[in-house]
Amino acid sequence: MRVPRTEVELIQCRGGIDLASTTLKIAPGFALDLHNFEPELEGGYRRINGYERGDGRKAPSTAVYYTVVVADSSAIEVDDTLTGDTSGATSKVVIKDDDTNTLGVTNLSGNYTLSEAANGTTITATENQTGQVDPDISDTWQLAAADYYRDLIQPVSGTGDVLGAVQYGGKWYAWRQSGSVAKMYESSASGWVEVALYRRLFFDGGVLAEGDIVAGTAITGATSAATATVKAIVKNAGSYGTDASGYLVVDVTSGAFQDDEDIEVSAVTKAVADGVDEAISFTVGGQFEFIVHNFYGSSGTTYLYGADGVSPAFQFDGTLVVPIYSRRRTRMPAGTPRSISVLTGPTCSCRSLAGSWRIAVSESRWCSAPCSVPQISASATNAPAWPPARVRFWRSTPRAAPTASTDTARPTGPCR
Repeated sequence: MRVPRTEVELIQCRGGIDLASTTLKIAPGFALDLHNFEPELEGGYRRINGYERGDGRKAPSTAVYYTVVVADSSAIEVDDTLTGDTSGATSKVVIKDDDTNTLGVTNLSGNYTLSEAANGTTITATENQTGQVDPDISDTWQLAAADYYRDLIQPVSGTGDVLGAVQYGGKWYAWRQSGSVAKMYESSASGWVEVALYRRLFFDGGVLAEGDIVAGTAITGATSAATATVKAIVKNAGSYGTDASGYLVVDVTSGAFQDDEDIEVSAVTKAVADGVDEAISFTVGGQFEFIVHNFYGSSGTTYLYGADGVSPAFQFDGTLVVPIYSRRRTRMPAGTPRSISVLTGPTCSCRSLAGSWRIAVSESRWCSAPCSVPQISASATNAPAWPPARVRFWRSTPRAAPTASTDTARPTGPCR
């Protein structure tokens, strides 16, 4: 009887994680998925230090405690605010030791004065950071300070599912269902704050010259007398001065704009409204996907782009959400891509993915195709925020080949 030959091969787990390649193309030693581990900078893997809740308030892991000694601590309770009558210093009591009349405080503002009155007693020793000598006691008091900040942190506002979250520009952003819409929130020093989405107004009949309407321009509807302040302008078809068309992101200050009315700036017609103004919103039921990309290489041109499959794609600069509509928005079923790709190759690459929406962005060239890139201007200088790139929106039916009569077809125009 022949014993099967056993071969042994040593595979070192030092290759990082590959989330882009297909499984069969990934070399041995690369991770397919990691749970509670992360790649090391110099190769291999390490346990993550742990998870920490956050909403923009002070991180619990950065909490510090101070010891303050008073003449009598018996009347002071945990969660009381210790206020110095003379100094005006304040802090939150998170733990105490009545045997030594020592208070553990955090969130200190100002400095206490020796022998001043505070909360009905007298301070006999002012604040001393991490003042417990015994390491075990110090750890307990440190944990009490961390728990104070941890309890302040709240979930994302809303009542339904959290539909997406991303970190961008030093803040966290999250989308959560609230009734029939999904609201966008950003982290702040006071917790989650809703991001204003404003309204959008399509225009055509463009007689405006480039720069006639920029962020901050006041516009008026000639028929409705509605007024608004422009937050961004997007030209996605035609040429300035002749047949430009696109849409405005506006903060409507009075009234409602009407379809086909003239849009005026200082009583001079600049464009014609193509529909009424409508609220920008996110629809519930989607799953957000994001990319953060800088097409221009300067410090102020890194933007967040997102899509969720049920709402228009969008660009966000940390302040303003600008929806991205195609020039032929009526041709796109709902116009709601669910995926985003940034393609950096030298040619335009348009691929149909079964059952999915894609936005394909090629940095280097323009493609002549039915859906040209929108030009988004959200600055007073009218500099385009959306890059001079090729953007492709399409949706293919599962297991159905693209046809030339829909936006699922490969573009026929040449790159130039």
